[in-house]
Amino acid sequence: MLRSFDPLGSNQSIEVYKSFKELPLWVVLEFIDAYSGPPRYEQWTQETVNCFLARPDATYFLLQGGCLVTRPLISSDLCKEFQIPKATCIDTIFVKPSQQGKGIAKRLLRELIHKNLPLVARTRCDIPKINHIFYSLGFSVLKQKKCSIYGTAVLKNYWIYT
Repeated sequence: MLRSFDPLGSNQSIEVYKSFKELPLWVVLEFIDAYSGPPRYEQWTQETVNCFLARPDATYFLLQGGCLVTRPLISSDLCKEFQIPKATCIDTIFVKPSQQGKGIAKRLLRELIHKNLPLVARTRCDIPKINHIFYSLGFSVLKQKKCSIYGTAVLKNYWIYT
């Protein structure tokens, strides 16, 4: 763990990790649980989570059973398409099911908003809770795009916060 800090005056500290190898095992196990259940019902294993989350340029923020993963976007297609010179991408955000509805995702995002601008993110359109969180924090939808997840067509929102 790199450091721990108090997010905007709350009593809970956020742990920040720069290496996937340092993350507690609960992150992988809860990711599997969160993404395999409703509303996603995707099939994840420990190996697929390791491949998905382990990125050399990622930063991991943990808080009470929630995890937010970011990585720098310097020359991605999203940055080029919307003429954003560089941004931080909110690559993944999840909260373990037993902790959902307690404001953990919002608190993680607020701390990131406080520290890094601009931010970009993608969310599935069919998951209203996460879309509501991004909207309520002042993110704007840049576009919607169809893509395929495990052979199923889904519509995604592309968000920006500047």
